[in-house]
Amino acid sequence: MLKKLLKYDLRSVIPFLCIFYVLALVCAGLSRLFLLFDHVMIWNIIGQIFSGAAVSMMFSIFINTAMRSWVLFRQNLYGDPSYLTHTLPVRKTAIYLSKALTGLIGMALSFGVIGVTLVIQYYGTPFWKQIYAMAKMFSQGYPVLVMGLLLGILFLQMINVLQCGFAGLLLGHKRNQRKIVWSVLAGLGVYAVGQILMLAVIGVIALFSQDFMNLFTTAQMVCVEDVWSFLTVSGILEIGLIAGCYFFNVKLFNRGVNVD
Repeated sequence: MLKKLLKYDLRSVIPFLCIFYVLALVCAGLSRLFLLFDHVMIWNIIGQIFSGAAVSMMFSIFINTAMRSWVLFRQNLYGDPSYLTHTLPVRKTAIYLSKALTGLIGMALSFGVIGVTLVIQYYGTPFWKQIYAMAKMFSQGYPVLVMGLLLGILFLQMINVLQCGFAGLLLGHKRNQRKIVWSVLAGLGVYAVGQILMLAVIGVIALFSQDFMNLFTTAQMVCVEDVWSFLTVSGILEIGLIAGCYFFNVKLFNRGVNVD
């Protein structure tokens, strides 16, 4: 049953996101094409316009992936389709898991499209070489690995944001009035609590590790090992936050929901 739920949820999200995927890729391709002739002013101007449009589309992909996942969550659990959702012969855990997996898959696809868009638009340019050089400086000769680690942490952060949004909807819709407002405030609150806990854990580690403490107390260049350690710990903590928020949401959902 989970497979059928997931299939239905993905059909509600992915086709909508594909519009932004295509726009981002097309704008990046046209930008790169016109900028090949940047010595001609008119082509350079048109290329810069498409370049700005591609960047805008990339931000739109992030925003719409999250928003579409939250809208699907709210409609299926609290809107008109909720009467069908809550009568399905499936456990509540599976219903929530389908929504969580839909957000995860959607965000993974979005990251992939954004990565391809960035390569199309910037690969081989001075900007790309500058970023590569900076990554190489902090990676002991493995710039691709360090950039992958940074992108991985960003991906985990976005998944955490999705989970906090689901938590906000579950908490906000327990109110009788202004449910959307309370959902936004609750989601922000859950996210803030998670980040505070993450900083607190890093602070405790810094008390026992001078290498970590140097990241917060000195403006001088720190060694590569310190950066790697910090990124690794940050990634582990992000995974912990995601898991904690997931089980918190499942517990809230299992307590029941108030259908609009």
